[in-house]
Amino acid sequence: MKPVIIWLAVGLILLAVIVKSNGFFVLPAKTVGGGASAALPDNLPSVVVSPVVEPVSPEPAVTEVAAVDIRKDEVAGTGEPVPLKDIKIEPAAAKIEVAPASQTKKSDIPAPAVPAAAVNVSFMKTSGNPLLEKLAEYEDCCGGAIAKMMVFTYFPGTKAEAANMADDMAQELDDFYTAGVMPIVAVEPVNGAGQPYNFAAIAAGSYDAALRAYFSALLAKGMNAARLGLWMPLPEPNLDEWGDDNHKPADFGAAYNRYAQILREYFPAARLTVLLDNETYNDSRGETELVSLLPWVAAIDRSLVDSFGFQGYPWVAPANDGDEKDLDAASFLNANRALEAAKGLGVDSVWFSTGTFSEMFSHDAAATVYIDASRRAEVLSGILAQAKIARAAGYKVMLCIFAEDKSDTDEATNFSYWGSEMSGPGVKIFNDFSAAALKEGIPLAIYDSIKD
Repeated sequence: MKPVIIWLAVGLILLAVIVKSNGFFVLPAKTVGGGASAALPDNLPSVVVSPVVEPVSPEPAVTEVAAVDIRKDEVAGTGEPVPLKDIKIEPAAAKIEVAPASQTKKSDIPAPAVPAAAVNVSFMKTSGNPLLEKLAEYEDCCGGAIAKMMVFTYFPGTKAEAANMADDMAQELDDFYTAGVMPIVAVEPVNGAGQPYNFAAIAAGSYDAALRAYFSALLAKGMNAARLGLWMPLPEPNLDEWGDDNHKPADFGAAYNRYAQILREYFPAARLTVLLDNETYNDSRGETELVSLLPWVAAIDRSLVDSFGFQGYPWVAPANDGDEKDLDAASFLNANRALEAAKGLGVDSVWFSTGTFSEMFSHDAAATVYIDASRRAEVLSGILAQAKIARAAGYKVMLCIFAEDKSDTDEATNFSYWGSEMSGPGVKIFNDFSAAALKEGIPLAIYDSIKD
């Protein structure tokens, strides 16, 4: 028996050597961490691990693991090699803390539906769509630097209204997709007549049937997440824009969640964003003030938001009412205020909604204020500087410039850079600004439209 045992032992040793030499030797699993080792071999497939990260708030830990795809040369975002012996596959039921903003979600601010290089300016010019026709002018001015544009829509209150809205929106989204332009869709909480809906009623489900009819119709018309772009339900809720009953952060959060949940029922990959203004309306004082934006994001379901939008605009007092003004982006568009809210949401993408003006209070000659081209260019440089601050903090960033001439409306402000003809100092101002943003790798979006 002894010779047989000896031969069996020798055979087992030889088998182990052969297996190890062919790369199938399995080392005991250990937690990702210390220990020196060589980088993984090139032919090793990706391994899904569950990183443990620092919490951003005292809220209960999320019980669903957010798995991160770690490639052969990355350890949880450190850039260090992953030792094979240090890989451990966590069970699906393991708990994970809510991550800081830069570590939670890796969903970039959405790229255009097709690459920017494929932006179809010829189609824009003949599309009959006033937004795309205007965007074509910006592409001519900036050499294709802008491939994103804001679109405004309203809230369906009935199934019949939803059907009509879906027809119009599907056509708009198809036009944008053909043009290679990503839409940023602002969903204002008003009906077709501009009357606001109550946030609490939205949260309670009063408009669920209309919303489902709307998104069901969009789906039936061939829409998908790529065509939808980025959706922004109930923008700037912290201002006095949507009625006297809509000033409660908790109501906004619940209404946002309701809308976003129904959108995701039909388009699970749809991308969503929250937009808050730099200033917040104070009911008791009847004026806006600078306060923390965290209460306005506290009730939002983090699984229903992909980025945070921060809005702020320069302003001046009327010419006949003193010289008070704020033309400093560090004040009206302070990046650190935006980052506080973004961290509260647990997102790693921030975009800024802003603009500059050449004329304000245009309805009254005695009150009208004009800003010269050089000062306007300085304001744009300040805006770009705030975006760079956010990027330096580890966030993905985008700038969305409102550039419509509103001088003949109640706003009485001209945000545009040129009129019906591409001429004047505004063309160079915007061209220089877009070139600087492009050099910094900061994408631009725009809102403007051809006048009737």
